[in-house]
Amino acid sequence: MLLSFRRARLLAVPTVAALALLMPSLANAEEAPTLVSAPSVTGDVIAGGTVSCDGVVFAGENLVDATFGWYIAGGGQVGSGQVYVPTREQIGYEISCRASVSNGAGTLDAFSGQYAVEDGTPSSDSSPKIVGKATPGLAVTCTPGTWTGEGNTLSYQWTLNEKPIAGATSARLLLLDAYSDKEVVCRVTATNASGSASTNSNTVSPFHPPILAPLAKKQPALPKLKAAIAGGITSKLVCNASCTTQSHAFMLATDAKRLGIRGRNLGGLIIIGTGTAKRTYKGELLVTTRFTASAKKGLAKIKTPTRIDLLFETAWGPKYSHKMYHVATSTSVKLRR
Repeated sequence: MLLSFRRARLLAVPTVAALALLMPSLANAEEAPTLVSAPSVTGDVIAGGTVSCDGVVFAGENLVDATFGWYIAGGGQVGSGQVYVPTREQIGYEISCRASVSNGAGTLDAFSGQYAVEDGTPSSDSSPKIVGKATPGLAVTCTPGTWTGEGNTLSYQWTLNEKPIAGATSARLLLLDAYSDKEVVCRVTATNASGSASTNSNTVSPFHPPILAPLAKKQPALPKLKAAIAGGITSKLVCNASCTTQSHAFMLATDAKRLGIRGRNLGGLIIIGTGTAKRTYKGELLVTTRFTASAKKGLAKIKTPTRIDLLFETAWGPKYSHKMYHVATSTSVKLRR
């Protein structure tokens, strides 16, 4: 009996790596990132301003968070991070930003366009202006004018004869008697991230208009001389701002005449002496008067300071009325009985 043998084939089991080569569908390779949208620089590209690298879009799997860098033309990298603040030294140069992303397959860089850094320091387009009536006792306002630049903040400083007025740093200024016939100016300063600039307003010189002081129709009863010396005299008139200004010391002509006091007539008022005044701006005007009136036989003689009160009701109503205290400082003042 004859026996026959058939040779058998042996199939080696391939390794996993070999299977990956033979069957790509079983193990997909990771692809490098791709760029969908390039970055751009947003914000005001000015010295001191803040700009941002925005709008970049990458595609790919397992991407690591993007990193950023900032570059100046011809000068290399000057910053990192998504935001950047250009410096004054970079004015006139161009900057750009770079966004980078990576995964296991590689790194991709994307650059923005170049943007020139500009000087954003404020500049005055139209000068400040002082508005309002330049009369001592009244307030004027400083309009700031118009300015170029972004994010400006404004500050004020009033000057008197080119010297700063202490504490006068708001847009409104109350004109004091001491400002009369002097030069008042408002200086406005605009400040932003790039720097500051200042400019002056027009000049005003406060002055006192002519005295207008008609008597009020209804007057308080005039006291007798003795009572007037002891308690003062209260009278009413409608008066403009000049009636309560420095260097004016008044007694109503009607009262002076009824008391027999002699003096000099000015605009319907009797000046019975010379004096100085200090405005308190709280509704009162304090006046010290040295009486020079003289009289004949039968006059009262006063050896102590005498106070005479006057109430000025201005044309703007009782809210703006002023009480005026006249205080005689002479040691001997004679008033007719």
